[in-house]
Amino acid sequence: SNALLANGLDNSSDAVVYGLSLLALTRSRRWQRGAARFSGVMLLIFAVGVIADAVRRFIEGSEPVGLLMMAMAVIAAIVNLLSLYLL
Repeated sequence: SNALLANGLDNSSDAVVYGLSLLALTRSRRWQRGAARFSGVMLLIFAVGVIADAVRRFIEGSEPVGLLMMAMAVIAAIVNLLSLYLL
């Protein structure tokens, strides 16, 4: 379930980064650097959050929720296929 959380955050960050990249194409170098910096910081924040959740689950223990995990996997697969189609 932690891997699905990471995948969902990665997909979300990819969508934001793609949108920023499209906006940055016609902007100044300063704006492009800011967009790149923002995407890097966002990925670091997501990574720290996933690691913190993994540590929390290790300490407290947690049962994976099978149905929720399967639903998230299907949603992630659909998003990835849609992204592939669009690219």
